[in-house]
Amino acid sequence: MLLTFHNVISFCAHDHTTITNYWIVRSEEKVAVGSIYQIGTSTYLDEFSQSTPALFGLQIIHYLIAGYDLCVEVLAIRPPEIVVNVPR
Repeated sequence: MLLTFHNVISFCAHDHTTITNYWIVRSEEKVAVGSIYQIGTSTYLDEFSQSTPALFGLQIIHYLIAGYDLCVEVLAIRPPEIVVNVPR
């Protein structure tokens, strides 16, 4: 699978040291790992929007790409392009 974001406003990566406890709890909740989520309410998005008034009025969407060793949060104004069958 290939995931491509266009019009990225900001991103933040969390490595295994910051997400170990997160995945223990998610595993207990049966949340899939290796997934992409659209986050509805977000401290990251709120703080970014408040600190960047030039972007006021844009519809910014918060995404979380979740993996075991790395999670990436992306703020973008368009959904990602997802290609499932990537030729090798």
